[in-house]
Amino acid sequence: MIYLECPSRVCQFRRQYPHALYISVMENGCTEFRKLSPKFEWGDIPIPYSYGMTAKSVFAVCKLLEMPYEKVLSMKLDQAGKSMKEGRVFYRRGMAGDYIYNIFEARKYIYFPTYKWMLENRAYKFINYLRKYNEGGDIVLIDKHTNYDINDVSKP
Repeated sequence: MIYLECPSRVCQFRRQYPHALYISVMENGCTEFRKLSPKFEWGDIPIPYSYGMTAKSVFAVCKLLEMPYEKVLSMKLDQAGKSMKEGRVFYRRGMAGDYIYNIFEARKYIYFPTYKWMLENRAYKFINYLRKYNEGGDIVLIDKHTNYDINDVSKP
């Protein structure tokens, strides 16, 4: 299994998965594994719900779909149940989308599927190497700039 974690949780993770292989994928790293960072510019990363449109990185996909609160208000969308609080960032479904995701939904429907696509289609050589090296064991990718806990919306 491949896990994505931030450095602050690595100690806790090491207790839970003592035999896992831990790899830093920070974008400014000096190893080839920095290519596993969401900010690494592979190019041609498909933008979800935007047929034929691509971005340079997973991070770029999220930035392209990001919408500030003020823009959401100007669209006058009727989405009952959304807590549209000032200062929050929202994400549209696709480049021409008129449906707005809150950050929790965006992680679930945009960020994680896009990152998974990148790992499977662009970084597959690295993933296969890590799997072979670790003989099917657990792999933990560490990036300090990303919050990989889908339920923690207190930080991006």
